[in-house]
Amino acid sequence: MDIPLLTSFLQAVDDINWKYETEPSDNYCTGMQGKRCKWPRGKVMGGSSVLNHMIATRGNAWDYDRWAELGNEGWAFKDVLKYFKKSENVQIPEARKDRTYRGTNGPVSLDHAPFRTPLLNAFLEGGQELGYNLVDYNGKEQMGFSQIQGSLYRGYRMSSNRAYLHNRRIRNLHVSKKSMVHKVLIDKARKQATGVEFVKHGQRIRVYANKEVILSAGAIGSPQLLMLSGIGPAEHLKKMGIDVIKDARVGDNLMDHIAYGGLTFTVNQPVSIAVFEVLDISQPYMRDFFLEGRGPLTISGGCEGIAFLDVDNPDKKHGLPNMELISLASSIYAIQASLENFGLNQEIRDKFKWLQGTYSWGVFPMILRPKSHGWLRLKSKDPNVKPQITANYMSHPDDVRVLVKGIRAAIKVSETKAMRNLGVKLLNRTVSRCEKYPFDSDDYWECNLRSVTLTIYHYSGTCKMGPLTDKTAVVDPTLKVRVMIGFPV
Repeated sequence: MDIPLLTSFLQAVDDINWKYETEPSDNYCTGMQGKRCKWPRGKVMGGSSVLNHMIATRGNAWDYDRWAELGNEGWAFKDVLKYFKKSENVQIPEARKDRTYRGTNGPVSLDHAPFRTPLLNAFLEGGQELGYNLVDYNGKEQMGFSQIQGSLYRGYRMSSNRAYLHNRRIRNLHVSKKSMVHKVLIDKARKQATGVEFVKHGQRIRVYANKEVILSAGAIGSPQLLMLSGIGPAEHLKKMGIDVIKDARVGDNLMDHIAYGGLTFTVNQPVSIAVFEVLDISQPYMRDFFLEGRGPLTISGGCEGIAFLDVDNPDKKHGLPNMELISLASSIYAIQASLENFGLNQEIRDKFKWLQGTYSWGVFPMILRPKSHGWLRLKSKDPNVKPQITANYMSHPDDVRVLVKGIRAAIKVSETKAMRNLGVKLLNRTVSRCEKYPFDSDDYWECNLRSVTLTIYHYSGTCKMGPLTDKTAVVDPTLKVRVMIGFPV
C-alpha cells in the first residue's frame, strides 16, 4: 500500500475501497461506464490517505479568511495556520527555512518525490517561460509552478495511519477493526449523542460515550450516518421510515474539485513513465524503491507537477488562482489500470488503446472554486446500502467556462520551447460524440469535459458549517451539530 506510483492499482481493490458511484447523468461522466463517475473512498485504517494521490495542498489563505468573514469565528487563515504547521514535517530544504508558514516537527512528512521525469523539468521551465515563478505553494504565495509536495517519507506513502498510529502505543485509544457503524445513538429528549451502534462479525454492539461522540466518516459517510440516526431533511427521513430527531440540510451543498482527464499529448522521446517498464522485474526500479526509496515508483500516483493560475486574468502572476494544472508522468490513456479505475467505457478504451506501451504526457486542468453544487440522499435505511450521490457537475455555466480556459492554459504550456524540445504534441483525437464539433472550439472542449469528467477526490460541504444566522448550516463553527449537545462532525 505504500508504493506511491501504484495508486490506481490500490483503488481497484474491493477490500480497501468503498467504490462509490454517482447517479447516471447526460451532463457529465458520459464517457464512463453507465454514465456514472467513480468515487473512491478508503475502507481501511488511514482512510482515503491510503489510496489517494498524496498531493499535499493547503487551501488558499483567502478561502479561510472568507469563511471567517461569513461568521465562522476561528477559521481565518491566521487561526488555522498554526494547525497546518503543527501537523507537518516538511522535508524540502527550501521550505524548511520558512518558519513563518511551514512546520518541521509534525507527524506528517511532506516531500518531493526523489525521482523526476524530463516532463516535469520541462513543465517547470515552461511555466517560467510564461512568466510564472517557481513557488512553495504551501507557503506565502500559491500562484505559480512547482513540483508536487507529497505526503511521502523517504520515497514511501505517508498515510494518516502511518503518521499517527504506526508503531505508537496510545493508551486512551482502542480501534475496533472490521466494524460497520449503523447509526449514532441519540437521546431525543435531551438532543444529545450518547453512543454508537455497530456490527462486528455479525454481532450488533452498542458503546456509550462518557463525554462526546465524534463523527468523522467523510463527506459521504458522515451525512449518511447522520440521516440514518435521524438528523437530516425531515421529508426525506420520513420517506425512508426514519424517526426525525432534527430537521437539517444534511447531504446538501455537495462540492468537488473536478478536472478534465482526457487532455493528452504524444511525445517522441522516452521521457514519460511507462508502467510496463517500471514493473518489469528485470529492470532496476523495484530494487531501487525497496532498497533505497528512490526511482519512478516514488512518484505520487503518477502526478509530478502542479501550477496555480488565474485563467480569467492570465497576465496576473500573483494573487488568487482559480485553476490548478496537475502535470502527469504519463497520460491516463497509456495506463490500463487508470482506464479501469476511472471507469471509462469500452468505446474510449478501444479508441485510445494504441497509446498503451507508448510515451505520452497528460495534464489535469482542475477548477478550484466550482459554483455547481450537488446533493446526497439515502437509498435505504439499511446502512449497507450505499447512498444516492448526485454530483451535478458543470450545472453552472461559469464552471464550464473556467475549465475550458484551463484546458487552453495547459495547451499553452505544451507550446513552450521547453516542452517542444521533448516533441510534445497535442493529441487530436476525441470520443465519437464530440467529433461533430470543430477541433479546439469551445464546444469541442465542453463536449470532451462532459465525457471524461474526473473527480480529484475532494468531496465536501455535505455537513455545512455556518453561524446561527445561516439556516442551511448543519454544524456551527466549533463543528458541533446545531441545537445538539456536544456532537462534533
